Amino acid sequence: MRRSCAKQIDRENRRGLLTDQGNRSNTLDAFKLFFAVCVVAIHTYALDGLPQTVAFWLTQGVFRLAVPFFFVVSGFLLGRKLYGQGQGVSATLRRYTVRLLWPLLFVGGANAVLELISQRLQYGRSLRYLAWLFFRHILFYPYGAMWFVQACIVGAWLLYPFLKRKKTDAALLVGALLYGWALLCNNYYFVAQAVGWNGAVDLYMNLFITARNGVFVGFFFLALGIKVWELYSADIGADRSWQHRGRKCRCIALAGIILLYGVEIYWTRNCAYLDDRALYLTHILLIPMLLLCIVDIKLPISDSAAIRMQRASEWMYFSHRFLYGLGGLLCILKFGTEWRGPCAFAEVLAVSAVSFVLVVYLRRAFV
Repeated sequence: MRRSCAKQIDRENRRGLLTDQGNRSNTLDAFKLFFAVCVVAIHTYALDGLPQTVAFWLTQGVFRLAVPFFFVVSGFLLGRKLYGQGQGVSATLRRYTVRLLWPLLFVGGANAVLELISQRLQYGRSLRYLAWLFFRHILFYPYGAMWFVQACIVGAWLLYPFLKRKKTDAALLVGALLYGWALLCNNYYFVAQAVGWNGAVDLYMNLFITARNGVFVGFFFLALGIKVWELYSADIGADRSWQHRGRKCRCIALAGIILLYGVEIYWTRNCAYLDDRALYLTHILLIPMLLLCIVDIKLPISDSAAIRMQRASEWMYFSHRFLYGLGGLLCILKFGTEWRGPCAFAEVLAVSAVSFVLVVYLRRAFV
């Protein structure tokens, strides 16, 4: 009787730790803001002017971690809602979808319209060509870096049958196979050439634009994030000395994986690739381990400051591509030159920050 009561108390304490918002790491918000800046740097070509080797290593070694990090964190928080707070799978996924659907429709639509206007004015594309371009991108690869949002929605619902049965490991196995195809369509195209699959890869890419979508990338990385949540939640309530040893081991493992990541970048740098050269095999180890290492760190900032960082990163991510596209179009029409480089990067960041402050101020004033 005493043993069962002790177990019940332990379960209640553990659930309290898992669901208490104050116990969540604000370091995640800081990393999301940093990686949002990295995304802006990629799209505005912020490293133009630096030596090619330096720009390559910064882009591939640091900036390319941003989107996988967003995926895994999204899966981590989704797992928290599903398992930590005991919410139903279908209800949680519906709320998750609605939350992502609005920016996908409005921001993605605005970016698509801007892109079509740019294609028409700059290159004189026919209306028929623009209609076909619009259809393919809306369906397969939304403009304005919104493929990530679409991939989160698609990937989450593909995970539904696995989440319903709590079969995260099975989802990871299926996702690893799907991610293998994404690698062949991206940074590991040279492997497809070596085994004679390049014809199939080329056919797929011509039809569907990219393999960076919810089927081949979103599904797997969200499952990784949910698995990270399961590992993290299992560690909550353990003996403090055990937790300390676990953190030390994770930091050592992270250092080794970072070294392995550098080796992979060096090994593939001169190999044939497709798309944007964004997907690496080591990401599936590096991002989960990074998340496990930082999730318990609490920065000396207030909760309100952490919330502002989180919202600023979201605003920057959603707004930057439209701002850059609009500025680039105006620059070409007025000066006949392309708008890119460190100045474009700084100006997009500045306009995004000012607009975020104005939106926050107006919301407080009128809502």
